Amino acid sequence: MSESKNDVCYATNPSIHMFMSIKKVALVFVGFYLGFLGLIPMKEAVFDIPMVSLILEQFSDMLSPAQKVLARVANFLMMNRLIFWHLRRRGIKSHPVCVKTKPENFAELLGTMWMV
Repeated sequence: MSESKNDVCYATNPSIHMFMSIKKVALVFVGFYLGFLGLIPMKEAVFDIPMVSLILEQFSDMLSPAQKVLARVANFLMMNRLIFWHLRRRGIKSHPVCVKTKPENFAELLGTMWMV
């Protein structure tokens, strides 16, 4: 959702669960990797991101080798289980969006969902 729509929803009903905007998702990742994620105030209640590996799998024949490497690096950075652990500890429902049902996709999904 866009940040403006989130603000309108929150102004209408502050108890509604809001999704993070793209801008806020980017801020979460930057804050996590720079070490100040704990200092970012969050009123959103849901953190959803797509599994880049599934997108890469589906469109791999249309991507250049450089784009494939970039997608793998993005998947590695976005599927870090510590981000999901931190957000869950703060009370934010967080999970990667997965629509495939292959066993290896479930293994990757469960690797981020189940915390050690």
